[in-house]
Amino acid sequence: MTYCEGFLMDNEDKNLTGCSNRTMLFSFDPAQVFAKETGNTTSLSDLGWPSSVTEDFQAFRLTSRGMSVFYCIGVGLAGLAMLERLWRVVTRGPPQSAMGLCSLLLSFMMFSIASIIATVIAFQFVDLINSHGESANVTAEYGRTFLGMTWAAAGLTLVGSMASLAMVMLDRVRPGAVVGGGGGGEGGKPAMVEDSDSVRSRL
Repeated sequence: MTYCEGFLMDNEDKNLTGCSNRTMLFSFDPAQVFAKETGNTTSLSDLGWPSSVTEDFQAFRLTSRGMSVFYCIGVGLAGLAMLERLWRVVTRGPPQSAMGLCSLLLSFMMFSIASIIATVIAFQFVDLINSHGESANVTAEYGRTFLGMTWAAAGLTLVGSMASLAMVMLDRVRPGAVVGGGGGGEGGKPAMVEDSDSVRSRL
């Protein structure tokens, strides 16, 4: 994840001037960014920056990084399920296995936990920032696109898990294939199956 900076135009359009480097365990610290941009190396309170907002971001730092960890685990498990399915297609094995099902279910759990954390940050944390930063004209708003994407990922993994579960159950209840079925074995001759119970001897 990353953060971007720029200007907010009068018509509420965003004019972005640059973004930071993408990192896996990302946590946004506006005080650090503000100090770097203004060249202030002492305290931001002289510039009117509320210290309570900085404390709020520091309190949610571990939460934000934990959310990133859950996303990474979810993506890894989903990728593992896809590779396992591709391997079965190449080797012409069963369409689905318990391993692929477990990977998708765990991926759904990881995406769901990360989405819940993102939703809490989007509503509760944004309200907290707006409350503490009101005196300094500091405002925050959540990204609807990001929330839509994260819950869509959780929903898709849930659908994939349900489809995999259905295929696993069908494979377990499906009767075994009959050797030589379809009217003949090699050379079109019917296969012969020994059935000792059907042989009756009469005295």
